[in-house]
Amino acid sequence: MIETQDLRTDDLKHRLQSELIERCRKNPKYSLRAFAKALDMDHSLLSKVVRGQRPLGKKLSRKLQAQLGWTDSQGREFGANYHTIPSDHFSLIADWYHFAIFELTSVLGFRADPKWIAQKLNITVSEVRAAIERLVRMKYLSWQNLQSQGKTKEETLVKNRDNITTVGNDFTVAGFRVLQKQVLEKALWALENVPFECRDQSSLTIAINKAQLPEIKRMIKDFRRKICKFTSANSKKTDIYQLGISFYPISKNEGES
Repeated sequence: MIETQDLRTDDLKHRLQSELIERCRKNPKYSLRAFAKALDMDHSLLSKVVRGQRPLGKKLSRKLQAQLGWTDSQGREFGANYHTIPSDHFSLIADWYHFAIFELTSVLGFRADPKWIAQKLNITVSEVRAAIERLVRMKYLSWQNLQSQGKTKEETLVKNRDNITTVGNDFTVAGFRVLQKQVLEKALWALENVPFECRDQSSLTIAINKAQLPEIKRMIKDFRRKICKFTSANSKKTDIYQLGISFYPISKNEGES
């Protein structure tokens, strides 16, 4: 299950700085005033916040996080503690099969055998062994002895935490693109190779007011959380599925390149 946590004030200040720098890098004409307009706040106030001259109250902090999609108040109703993957970790486990192996440990009949895992995920044994080594070293998984009548039979892999998230972290663009590109490639493969009754792939083309975009993003998050909550309630997991949602403009405003 995936969720995010509220950011500390200092973290939020640095992320605002990083977000502004990134937007200016993409568009040299982008300004602090434009950033403030996008966040629906006074530009002089934002300037003081970014420079650390103005403390952030809880109300303003939550507003900024919501505007930028860095938090989701719905997450707290699950009653779970979530762990945000540090960016330096993410750069090493950006390939999709790291997350698949992490979830595979919850499936009924799981075997901590690289050959079995490789066959299940259609990847190489070398990829499995390297991924397990990384996940164990970063403490997302750990080895645990299976015991029968006090005697050790074999070892298995178990999660050190159930809930991890990539939401709200200022990952490197390259690392995040690697994962999302692989997710899209897997979706294309499924379209051609997985029976219709075992998948659901659809699209929606609609006209919107751009001011609705923050609320649409929140609704998409809520949908993901609902799926997480529903699947987590079942202890008899049998398969690993992947959900990818893309919502993007296909039209251009006048003057946009």
